[in-house]
Amino acid sequence: MTLRGGLARAARGLRDMGGRVARRGVRVTTGPGAPAVQPGAAAGQQVRIIGQLGARCVIDVAPPGPKATITVTIGGAKPLDDLRLTIGRIDRGTVSVLFTASDAAVEIGRSPMLNARLDLGTKARVEIGDGTTAGQIFVNCARGSVRIGRDCMASRDVMVMAATHHGIVDLSGAAPVPVSESPEIVVGDHVWLGFRSTVVGSCQIGHGAVLGAGAVAAGRYDPATTIVGNPARVVRRNVSWSRVPDVLDASIKGFLAEHPELLGGSAEPLSRFNTSP
Repeated sequence: MTLRGGLARAARGLRDMGGRVARRGVRVTTGPGAPAVQPGAAAGQQVRIIGQLGARCVIDVAPPGPKATITVTIGGAKPLDDLRLTIGRIDRGTVSVLFTASDAAVEIGRSPMLNARLDLGTKARVEIGDGTTAGQIFVNCARGSVRIGRDCMASRDVMVMAATHHGIVDLSGAAPVPVSESPEIVVGDHVWLGFRSTVVGSCQIGHGAVLGAGAVAAGRYDPATTIVGNPARVVRRNVSWSRVPDVLDASIKGFLAEHPELLGGSAEPLSRFNTSP
């Protein structure tokens, strides 16, 4: 069988898979021959792959929890090449990943609850760390990168945009000049992205920060700060957050143990606060 024939056969198989729900985790690879599909160990779960994979693709989805649904869509009339997708165990939620062009890579870590939609164009690079949760987050990335750290929490209607879908033209000189852009977004560990907040362009949000509801972040923000407004600005320093009100839960205690510099270089001040059992 030729390479072209093998990929065509693989694409037909993936289209067939798209019509039903896989009951286990899924691993799909494409190389010199037809892709191999190796289901994971757990039964009774929901993973769906729709579309046509081209050459040098790897789709690796761990078996999700019984209340999780994962859909991977490969868009376009032709098979897409050089796609990389890794998703750890998602206990509950809905994750939708759409590839619209070749050459894109995504890594999503384990999560107890994740509702996310990712739209990915060419040269997109996206990473979401272990333990990060989301009520509903939308990530749009093309010719750019998004890195969201571990143990972050996104509320509902959160938008993260690192995409160059259209060109910017500089008219300040004697002749118009196209401006090359490659937006890079970095959200640190244990960051809270509030309701309807937006992160755009080249932006860096430090570890432990809180981005307020409706804020539009497009700059560089220090760790352990509260950030609000449009454009977003820092309004409070030396502050972070806990998933459980009025106590230091395991999430914040683990984060501060890894970043003692936020407490003057020592974790001892933790004893001054009430802590969860």
